[in-house]
Amino acid sequence: MKTQAILGAAVIGMIALSAFTGKQTDVYKADTKLSSVEWFAEKVGGKHNGTILLSSGEIKSDKGKLSGNFEVDMSSIANKDMQGEWAAKLEGHLKSADFFDAAKFPTAKFATTSITPI
Repeated sequence: MKTQAILGAAVIGMIALSAFTGKQTDVYKADTKLSSVEWFAEKVGGKHNGTILLSSGEIKSDKGKLSGNFEVDMSSIANKDMQGEWAAKLEGHLKSADFFDAAKFPTAKFATTSITPI
């Protein structure tokens, strides 16, 4: 899977907030009922896409310095380009120890290390 898609979505959100350079600390919490991460994957036999639900997330602006932390629920991996049995097989495979091992690692975390204005 391409983690760039996940990271790209988070970075775009942070760039959009870069205009908020106030003198206080502002925290923007993710609405987890409306938020998800889109994923895209390619293999020799084709392409797939889907979503993973966001468990929590926030972007913080502290005197103009931005930072962000996000957590996704790995058991919520959903395939969107197939239906029925084949979608369920792919989802099960992605959740298995062959890929993300969602039973052992139920969440994935992303934290910004730096944000550079452009």
